[in-house]
Amino acid sequence: MDPNSPAITQGMAKWLFRIILYGDMTSIGPVLRLIPDINSADFLKWLSPAHQIVSEMSVYGIRDSDRYLITHGVLKLHIVAAEEPILHRYAWPYFEFSRFDVMCGHTPTSMAMGYSTSFFYFRKLLIEEGFDIEMFIDDELAMPILAEEGWTRETLRFLFEVDFRPMKDSVCNTNYCLTIVLPADDEWLSALQELRSCNIQKAEELFAARDQHLLDMPSSNDVLCKACSATQARKGRQAIEGHEVYDDLEDHNSPFLLSI
Repeated sequence: MDPNSPAITQGMAKWLFRIILYGDMTSIGPVLRLIPDINSADFLKWLSPAHQIVSEMSVYGIRDSDRYLITHGVLKLHIVAAEEPILHRYAWPYFEFSRFDVMCGHTPTSMAMGYSTSFFYFRKLLIEEGFDIEMFIDDELAMPILAEEGWTRETLRFLFEVDFRPMKDSVCNTNYCLTIVLPADDEWLSALQELRSCNIQKAEELFAARDQHLLDMPSSNDVLCKACSATQARKGRQAIEGHEVYDDLEDHNSPFLLSI
């Protein structure tokens, strides 16, 4: 059996995808030993483990499997996803909590910077595992992504040092749903925009104002996910139009809905 054959590569990628998703520490070591090169173009076509780790941090935080992959030196953290990995493209629409619709054209770091919670945990993981942050920044700037966007060693160093609050996620309050709802993080993106423009003082003010705003925010328990929000809106329209309104659970029992 050729470990480099497309079928074997696909199978190993799917296996590792689930291992990372569920933090399976029992299987991660043996599976990694079966993969000839986790950073090869053939493997990355199916799955980019470093990007997957980042895409799930806003929900799971730092898992033991993340630490294992980072500390065992098998992952290239300064790698650009040249194309959308197939497993991300077809599997991820089923996970509403993913904040990242596109990995293509990003390094794990540039991807993490798109959401405060992801960057908070990604930075925390690197620091806790003893990475030399100065060297990490230099290696990241050697890639074309952040440097072309105007980021410098000084502004990235500030981002890796600044104290900030990560955005808190909420859970859909529909009893049978409990989907994680990810709020927008526009203030974070505004602060990054100022920082990227080398306006560090203005960025500091925006980070401080954002933290205070998060402290002042009321409890966000009364939220609905996209699906439940759409269902509620449809039931409202039906009630206005005098149509019969069915129970939500019955709505989801259609024989045309396939299980994931």
